[in-house]
Amino acid sequence: MKIAIEKKYLTFPINTSVSQKRILFRDDSGELVFDLEAKLDAISPNFTAYIDVSHFKGMTLNITSEPDMNYEVGATDVYISDDVYKEPIRPRVHFSVKNGWNNDPNGLIKMNGKYHMFFQYNPCSAEWGNMHWGHAVSQDLIHWRELDCALFPDRFGTMYSGSAIEDNKAVCPLGCGNSSKMLLYYTAAGNTGRMSAGEKFTQRLAYSEDGIHFKKYDVAPMIPHIEGGNRDPKVVWVDELSCYILALYLDGNRFTMYRSDDLLNWEHFQDFTIPSDRECPDIYPLHCEKEKLWVISAASDYYIVGKFCNGRFITLCNEKRLSYNSVNYAAQSFSGLEGGRAVRVYWHRTHFPSPKVTQQMSIPVEMSLRRELNGYHLFALPIKELECLRDRCERYDGITLSQPVRIDTKISPLDITINAEYAENAVIHLNIFGTAVTIDTKNNCVRLMKSKMPLSMKKDSVKLRVIVDVCTIELYADDGRYLMTEQSIADPNLPYLMLSADKPVNITSFEVYTLRSAY
Repeated sequence: MKIAIEKKYLTFPINTSVSQKRILFRDDSGELVFDLEAKLDAISPNFTAYIDVSHFKGMTLNITSEPDMNYEVGATDVYISDDVYKEPIRPRVHFSVKNGWNNDPNGLIKMNGKYHMFFQYNPCSAEWGNMHWGHAVSQDLIHWRELDCALFPDRFGTMYSGSAIEDNKAVCPLGCGNSSKMLLYYTAAGNTGRMSAGEKFTQRLAYSEDGIHFKKYDVAPMIPHIEGGNRDPKVVWVDELSCYILALYLDGNRFTMYRSDDLLNWEHFQDFTIPSDRECPDIYPLHCEKEKLWVISAASDYYIVGKFCNGRFITLCNEKRLSYNSVNYAAQSFSGLEGGRAVRVYWHRTHFPSPKVTQQMSIPVEMSLRRELNGYHLFALPIKELECLRDRCERYDGITLSQPVRIDTKISPLDITINAEYAENAVIHLNIFGTAVTIDTKNNCVRLMKSKMPLSMKKDSVKLRVIVDVCTIELYADDGRYLMTEQSIADPNLPYLMLSADKPVNITSFEVYTLRSAY
């Protein structure tokens, strides 16, 4: 079918239960200009895909599908979203896209007083594929507004993960004059669509004067293909070296770093490994006892701590793990934050029972670093800004938990803190809307559904922070030394919390805040 592109979106009927098709977009000359995989269904669709075609405005496109089938394509300038963030199965205090799939956070940056979060995005389905860079902005890291896609698949590949940095030194020779620019570094994932057939994974750059509209630098890749699925460039400024560093995943547990003076031309700097992890490198500085150190982590949140000196990155301790189980994944830190602050966001690998959206981002977490007898330890806790959503509070101080404590409440997001003595061989049970959290001092662990993590390194107290949303429970133990998240759908038949123990335990404080929706 031929369609004159006059509106912002084309809409397609989708059903995630039918077979995959490929939609091909060709111009008047027959050249392929765009292609997508989508589970088209003209009979019983349960999802509407809004495909932004504004960059083709004024053109006439011939749209076909493989295999060939009959279906209707709509055109609109309006994204119909009246019920978004009101659905029963929808996160209330975590970011999720209006419609579709999201995964890795990309390009987290604060610029001109506004926080930007880019992310892996599929507009065609609540399943992985067709990677674009979605885009959302916030004034406070809690209330997010989704914007138009920033990056679209092209002849070099779909848009895999990367990072953002402000060219506040005006060294990049792209764009207009000496004005500050936002630069997006991303992996063009070659051979992931029909247009990019035969291409390899390369690292590329897009830039913007306003942080909204981006132009790709297509002259050449920043870094050509090295090996395997090399991907996920993370760019930072390193004072100690007086240059920019780009960390990149190679293959297996191997990573590499490149350096640059102008954010455009890069040369190889140093290779490194994170023995138990892979992909999505993150690198950021933290101060510990007045010393500036650097943390490098990978997708499953294993991390190493070191410093840049004598022209090299020197690792100061063996790898450690911050986040347990596989739901917290691919965290990235914000660039452009003031005062040495380090804030990160995880992708939550969830699968909500909804045809519209199945994934969410974590609550942003504040990072800190401590030096202890067995080396440096990383800590993460929900950012203080989350407190702006706090509503009603129930609190118990200085009690002996010999009988269960029950708190009746509506099904709502919650912010819970438990501080207690580390009673020998005790088991404390926290039941949240039908889901059990078990605090076990005999085995020094916290269990949530099929997952568990350590409870306390020194075994001197119990400190647990719990963030509850409609679809997930996040746990932070031992001041944030250990993290864990699980998908958990709140049971509307069980609108209460229950705190109990198998023996009397002294509870220093038990605090429960209800949280208002961020939407």
